[in-house]
Amino acid sequence: MIDNFKETKDKKEWDFYWSKKKSKVIYDFIAFFYRILLIRPSLNYHIKKFYKNNSYLLHAGCGGGQVDKSISKNMNICAIDISDKALELYKKNNISNKEVIHGSIFKTNFQDKKFDGIYNLGVMEHFEIKNINKILKEFNRILKDEGKIIMFWPHKNGISVNFLKFLKYIFKILFKFDLKLHPDEITYVTSKEQIESILENNNLSLDYYYFGIMDMYTQSVIVAKKNLNNNDYK
Repeated sequence: MIDNFKETKDKKEWDFYWSKKKSKVIYDFIAFFYRILLIRPSLNYHIKKFYKNNSYLLHAGCGGGQVDKSISKNMNICAIDISDKALELYKKNNISNKEVIHGSIFKTNFQDKKFDGIYNLGVMEHFEIKNINKILKEFNRILKDEGKIIMFWPHKNGISVNFLKFLKYIFKILFKFDLKLHPDEITYVTSKEQIESILENNNLSLDYYYFGIMDMYTQSVIVAKKNLNNNDYK
């Protein structure tokens, strides 16, 4: 495992999330089936749709990597995450993947135009817009000109978002307990137009947008590509 990352507050928070804590057993059980039954089939479909076989892909914010098992058979995957604990799980779930990097998606230290594609799931919502812009700028830098970015980003009206909000509300009312299941989710998708604006500000354009039945209306699937016509972008 290559290490290119320094200790931060965010790292400690994500290490805690990926640690096996008794208070997370039920949530982890639900999340496991959520990732396997809903997210992984949708990811498999969209990876196959937008990337050629044997493409070199960066899973940016890879987490435990349960969703990578199928696509790793046809793609070359480099996995990066801020959390040591997440990467320990990733390596157990993806034994054949040797390129596992401890690092930050804000500054990856990869060379320019290295990857055919970049993808993540359940990452972008944890950041404010100013930090989303930093991440997308870095993605733009390390993405090949013809490459594409796939982001699974929760919609504000998504079933999973509203279910977890309801669960937290019940705990607060019945048990007077502030249930914290994961690091804060700050920025949800509100519309296709919102995403187009965010991408445009980072010299990217929207190639595809989906929010529908494939994953039971949980995640917006966003595919972005470089805006090669903008020569003024820095």
